[in-house]
Amino acid sequence: MNTKINNMLTSAKARLYMLDARIRTLTAEPEEGAATVEYAAVTVAAVSLGGILWTILKSKEFKALVQKIFTTIFNAITTGAFSA
Repeated sequence: MNTKINNMLTSAKARLYMLDARIRTLTAEPEEGAATVEYAAVTVAAVSLGGILWTILKSKEFKALVQKIFTTIFNAITTGAFSA
């Protein structure tokens, strides 16, 4: 009887060790495919945003806006509107 209980305990311990090892393996090595998809999505988003930004920066309207801002600042400095 004692031998039968020992065999059952040994078998249960072995199963627990295997389960523990499996859980540790799964948590230590996340799915690699998911990371690849995330990197691809971020890359596509970054390239899209870069394209939109490039289009805006190259537009005549943006150049006129920047020129107006710098002209206003320069005029304010030269006329004494900004006092340091």
